[in-house]
Amino acid sequence: MSEDTGKRILDGALKMFTQNGIKSITMDEIAESLSISKRTIYENFKDKNTLVFECLKYMDQIIDTKMKQICRECDNTMVEMMATTQEMQRILKSVNPKFLNDVKGLNLPNDYCRQKEMERQIRHEMRLTKGQEEGLIRKELPVTLLSTSISEGIRQMAEKAIKENPSIQIYKIINTFIKIFYRGIATEKGLKIIENYEKENPSV
Repeated sequence: MSEDTGKRILDGALKMFTQNGIKSITMDEIAESLSISKRTIYENFKDKNTLVFECLKYMDQIIDTKMKQICRECDNTMVEMMATTQEMQRILKSVNPKFLNDVKGLNLPNDYCRQKEMERQIRHEMRLTKGQEEGLIRKELPVTLLSTSISEGIRQMAEKAIKENPSIQIYKIINTFIKIFYRGIATEKGLKIIENYEKENPSV
């Protein structure tokens, strides 16, 4: 696969998928939008399922890179948590709910799903542990339980919302849940940081 061509296809296909949903986009439409032949796409990606999976991995890489950059720029864990939540809200705003619903119905490789879930769990636990050490998160709350609770809470709320109303603005529901969750686990010092962050970032 040509690296430049492959990346160009990933960029174009990912944009179309997130804006319109996966099922509604054909390989012909992707080729036409990129002004390339469908044969060129198939020379780089075996079939649509392969392209979709590679697009999702590519999207994960983009998000991970952005999140790491945000974390490096934050002064403490609570700001880091608020800033990464704000970034996810920005990303979800630009995504058509059809895309999220289509992703939910995909048969993704189990190994990849387990790996990504494990990576998220480790990041959450490390962040929460650091927050407790900084005196921003209540120390009597077990880190493993907190990490599992927020992951499962977001997943269940998102799935229920999409199932009951596919056109719903899912980012609003997730954002409300996370804000309540953060306030519930924060110390007084952590709460002050949350309040200051929200004053400085009204869109949160």
